[in-house]
Amino acid sequence: MRPLDCFTLCELSVFHPHCEPKRRLFRDGNPTRALFMGDTLAAQYECEGVFLLVTHYDHYEAVTHWFYVVTREGKVLDQAATPDYFGFLERVVVEAPATLAFGFYGTNDQWRVRVRPTGFWSFSGLALRLRLNRFLLRKRYMAFACQHGAPWAAK
Repeated sequence: MRPLDCFTLCELSVFHPHCEPKRRLFRDGNPTRALFMGDTLAAQYECEGVFLLVTHYDHYEAVTHWFYVVTREGKVLDQAATPDYFGFLERVVVEAPATLAFGFYGTNDQWRVRVRPTGFWSFSGLALRLRLNRFLLRKRYMAFACQHGAPWAAK
């Protein structure tokens, strides 16, 4: 897994029926057909021929994060969202060739996402809870794990 900077998000036209908080995905300045939730591209990684993209949307009460696995053409293979947290991604570390570890500001929870480019079937409780309707009954390309930490206290 290696970091990239070839993807960007662009606002949709105000006349587009799904203008908030969706954005069009661009790769190397060229638009793809993919529409992503979120207003900011927080992280992007290449992993064995597919890409892991992370977006977020700050709606003041919390921040929602979406994780996508996309092909070179911009086709979305898998999409998941973590529970809302107060803050943004932090402590992002590539732990293995296909595993990304991260946390969120305001919590000591430690998350891991493993990207598997071939896809697999899983109907575990966590897999179902994190998936959006369109991806609920499809193959998974991401496997999530969360280790809850001690209650967070501001320093």
